[in-house]
Amino acid sequence: MRFPNFPRLFSSGYAQNIRRSHSKTCDPLRVLFCGSDEFSAAPLQALNAERLKNPDLVQSIDVLCLKPKRFGRGGKSIREVPIIALAKDLGLQVHLLDDRWDSFQPLPSWPYNLLIAVSFGRFVPSRVLDATKYRGLNVHPSLLPDLRGAAPIHWALLLERKTTGITLQTLDSKRFDDGITLAQIKDIEIPDPMHCSFEHLRDLLAPKGADILMKGIRERLFVPPLEQVGWHKGGRDLLGIQPAPRFQASDRKLDWRVWDANRILRTDRVLGGLWNMAIPFTKHRTGTVSDHLRVTFSGFGVVDEDNLPHISPGTPFQLCNERNSQLLVWTCDGRVLELKELKIEGDQKREASLAAKRARLLHPESSIIKNGTTYQAFARPLT
Repeated sequence: MRFPNFPRLFSSGYAQNIRRSHSKTCDPLRVLFCGSDEFSAAPLQALNAERLKNPDLVQSIDVLCLKPKRFGRGGKSIREVPIIALAKDLGLQVHLLDDRWDSFQPLPSWPYNLLIAVSFGRFVPSRVLDATKYRGLNVHPSLLPDLRGAAPIHWALLLERKTTGITLQTLDSKRFDDGITLAQIKDIEIPDPMHCSFEHLRDLLAPKGADILMKGIRERLFVPPLEQVGWHKGGRDLLGIQPAPRFQASDRKLDWRVWDANRILRTDRVLGGLWNMAIPFTKHRTGTVSDHLRVTFSGFGVVDEDNLPHISPGTPFQLCNERNSQLLVWTCDGRVLELKELKIEGDQKREASLAAKRARLLHPESSIIKNGTTYQAFARPLT
């Protein structure tokens, strides 16, 4: 697993609301770092660099992450969370957690005095925090309480935000992302919001997350008394904030009646894996649910709609007088998109027009000449 090169891991001058507090002291930190994805990488790298440079501050680091999951046909393949490879490269002890904390109970000899969670994806129960002297810290890639939830980077892009932020907060024992805000980085510009990908924004925010974590560690902001410094200061006036919940499969299901072209392109860029159900052509149709095939889209292109036959939105069609025919579809706002590739249930991913032919989604009798153009449409609209 290769991680992005983070050139500004220890940059200075932009972490806001961090106050030097030379009077605060703490024991050498024995950290349990809870992480998962690539966003966790930069904070873990920075913390390990501090351990090597300043063991009086960071004495030890263990890494906790979720157990690898099986996937694919028959569950023969195993997928590890990315942070495991980095932890092993750094020579850190790795512990694996089941979906529940039952397999990782704090013992009377609990060796950790600070827990740090970065994109961990699991709630840390109060019994674990209570057993940890300095409890827990969390690095969250948004300006909390805005975009509270499991997917703040995705939602910042889907909401077409121009700026975002980073928050260092304590871990709350009752709710996700509801701890005391210890520091924030504000007004981080999202480059080219109309085209920025999740990976690009993630890699931009990760080193800033490392910076705010290490400044908070060095300033011992986790040592009581704790100061709430968030932009909202614990106030109740939260007008305009948005949640950032985890995405479900239904969030990727296209609704051609209401999704305009920009929304389709933006959601595909940020989430990917958009899908619909399609019905193959048969002469004797039963009309049962078993007729439906799941169609997953892989890439869209924008096409000039001039001289194209107008077909109802969500009904793909193919021009028949082209040597390399594109599979096209109208959107509800009067634009035409090219479907690049399709993964149709029961088959591998293929070029879109070939995949549609193999699945018999095109109506063989729907060839129509209109404005000098011959085309075939899907037997039924996508649903």
